[in-house]
Amino acid sequence: MILSHFKFFQRKKFKLLVLLVFVQLTCNAQEKDRDTNVWIAIFKNNPDFVKKSIATQNLAKYYNYYYQPKRGIYWAKKGLPIVKKTEVDSILWRHYDYLASLYDADLDYNQSIHCMLLSLELKKKAKRWKLVAGTYNDLGVVYGEKSDFVTQANYYYKTKKIYDQIGNVEDITSINMNIAGTYYKQGFYQKSLDGYKKEIPTLKKHKFWFNLYIGYSYIANCYGKLKQQDSAFHYALLNTKLSIQMKDDISSFESWGRVAYFCSEFDHFQDYSKAIDSVIFYSKKISYEEIDWSDYYNSLGTYEVKITHNYSKALENYQKSLAISKNRSNKTTELETLLLISKCYENSGDYKRAQETMREAYSLKESILTNESRSKIAEMQTRYETGKKEAQIKILNKENKLKQQTTYFLFGGLALLAFIIISLIRNNKLKQKNNKKLSNLNDALDEANQSKVKLFSILSHDLRSPVSGLYTYLQLLKMAPTKMNPEFRLLKEEQLANNIENLLNTMEDLLIWSKSQMDSFTPEKKTLSLTELLQCVLKIYKPSITQKEITLILPEDDFSFYSDENILQTVFRNILSNAIKHTPEHGNIRISWESEDQKSRILFFNSGIPIQDLESTKIFDWNQINSQNSGYGLKISHMLAEKVNIHIFANPVSEGTLFTVEIRNLTSKT
Repeated sequence: MILSHFKFFQRKKFKLLVLLVFVQLTCNAQEKDRDTNVWIAIFKNNPDFVKKSIATQNLAKYYNYYYQPKRGIYWAKKGLPIVKKTEVDSILWRHYDYLASLYDADLDYNQSIHCMLLSLELKKKAKRWKLVAGTYNDLGVVYGEKSDFVTQANYYYKTKKIYDQIGNVEDITSINMNIAGTYYKQGFYQKSLDGYKKEIPTLKKHKFWFNLYIGYSYIANCYGKLKQQDSAFHYALLNTKLSIQMKDDISSFESWGRVAYFCSEFDHFQDYSKAIDSVIFYSKKISYEEIDWSDYYNSLGTYEVKITHNYSKALENYQKSLAISKNRSNKTTELETLLLISKCYENSGDYKRAQETMREAYSLKESILTNESRSKIAEMQTRYETGKKEAQIKILNKENKLKQQTTYFLFGGLALLAFIIISLIRNNKLKQKNNKKLSNLNDALDEANQSKVKLFSILSHDLRSPVSGLYTYLQLLKMAPTKMNPEFRLLKEEQLANNIENLLNTMEDLLIWSKSQMDSFTPEKKTLSLTELLQCVLKIYKPSITQKEITLILPEDDFSFYSDENILQTVFRNILSNAIKHTPEHGNIRISWESEDQKSRILFFNSGIPIQDLESTKIFDWNQINSQNSGYGLKISHMLAEKVNIHIFANPVSEGTLFTVEIRNLTSKT
C-alpha cells in the first residue's frame, strides 16, 4: 500500500488543453451558469455546424474540468454527429479527445480507449506526429488503469520512439519516467529505481518541479519495496518539502501519506502520529473527485492497527479503500488492500477470514503479475534498443555521404593545402571505420537471407517432388489403368508410400519449427519415458530397418526425464532417419543411455563409414543445407533442442558414427 502519485497527475498533459481553455473561467456560480446557457443556446439556435460543434466541445470541457463527466459525455455525444458534418479532421479528433477524457474520468476505460483510437487514426492521417505521441502516451495511462501493463508498455515505447526524434526535453523525461513506472508495477523495483534516478538531474536543471515530485515519489516507493528505510525516508521527506514549495495541497496530502506508510512499514512510531495528522489536515482541503482516496483509507486503517489496535475501525477503513479500488478497477491497490485486511484479521485472531482473504489476494496477484507479461515488457525494451541501433546505422550512412560531399568544397590556396590534406585523411579513416561497421552488418544480414532463401528453395523441391510423383502416378492410373502390370504397380505404390511418409515427417518438422519461431512459443514440458518415445518413433522406421536387415539394439532399462514431447520426437526421428540412411545392409544401430550428476546422455550409434570431423560440425550449420546429404532435418532438430536446453553432438567413432543427445535435470530412473 504505497501512496504513489495519482492518476489525476498522470493525465496532466492530457488535460492541459482543458486547463488552458478554462483559465479565464470565474468561480462565481452565476457566471458558470451564464456561460453554459450561452453555449446551449448556440447549440440549439445557431445553424452553423462549426459554431454548434465548438459549443458542444466547450460544454464537454467545462463539465470535465468541474468533475461532472456524465453531463460532459451527454453533450459530447449529442454534438458528435454535428462535428462529423463539419468534415474538419482537427475538430473531430479534438472532440474524440474530450470524449476519451470524460469516459476516463467516468471510469469507462473501454470507451475511453475506443475514442482515443479514433482520434489516433485522424492524427496519423494528418501526420501530426507530436499529437500521435501524446495519444499513445494517454493510451498507455488508461491501459495502466486497467492493469494491462504489457499493452501499457507497448504504447509507452511507441511514444518514446517518436519523442526521441521530435520531442523536447520535458517530453522525453516524462515518457522515460512513465516507462520506469511500468517496471515498478511489474515488480522490477531496482530497474524502476535506476530509471527514475537517471532523470532527476535533468528535472532539476530545467526546473520541472511537478515531474521532480513524481520522480521523488517513485524513488521513495522503490527504496521502500527494497527495504532500504533510510533512503526511503530521505526521498519521502524531500517530497514533503517540494510539495510545500509547489503550494499544492494534493501533493502535500500524498507525500505525508507516503511518510505515514513508511512509519508503519518500518515501525517508526515516533513520527507516525504527526504524519497521520498531516494527512487528515490536507484531506480536508481537497475535493473528493480530485483523487483516488483508497490509499488514504489504507493509511488510516494501518494507523489503527499499529497504534490504537482498534481492529474493527481498521477494517472499516480498509473496506472503504477496497470498495474505491474495485470501483476504479485499480487492481494494484486492491491487491495491497486485501493483504492489509488479511493481516488485520490475523492480528485480531480471526484466522479463518485471514486465510480466505489471503487466497483472494493471491488469486488477484496471479492475474496482475505474470512471467509472460514481464518477459513481453523486457522484449519490448529489446526491440526498442534494436530499432534505436538501426536508426544509428542510418545516421552513420548519412554522415558518410555528408563527409564525401564536404570534400568537394575543400579547395583553396597553397596556405590551406596542409589543412585540406589532414582533413581528407581524417575523413577517409572515419569513412573506412564506418564502412567496415556497415559492411559487417550487411554481411551478417546477407548471410542470414541467403540461408533462408536456400532453405526454402530446398523445401520447395522436397515438398513438391513427392506430390508431383503421386500426381503423375494417379494421372497414369486414370488414363491407362489396364496397361500397368501388377509388379510395376506394387513397386510404384511402395515408392510413393515411402515418399509420402517422408513428406509427412518433413511437414511435421516444419510445423514444430515454425511454431518455435513465434514470440509466444513456450515448450510444453512433462515427464517422458525413453522407452515409450523410442517405440513411438520406431513405428515409422521399422519397414526401412527390416528392408536393410539392420540389427537394432535398444536399452534394457528405461528412465524418465522432463522435457517437451513433440521436440524430442522430432529430434529422435531425424537422428534415427540419418542413422538408417548411413547404415549399410546387415549393419547395426545401437541406442543406449548413461547419466552422471545432473546430466544424462542418450547415445545413437550406427555402423558404417564414420562421419568426418569437419562434416560433424557442418551438419548443424544452416549455411550447409542440401537435400542430397544432411538436409535440414538435423538442423531443425538442433535448433529445437536448444529451446529446451538439450545439446546434440555428432562424433566419428570406431566403425561408425555416434550421435549424443545430452539432457539436463534427470527426474527419475525405472
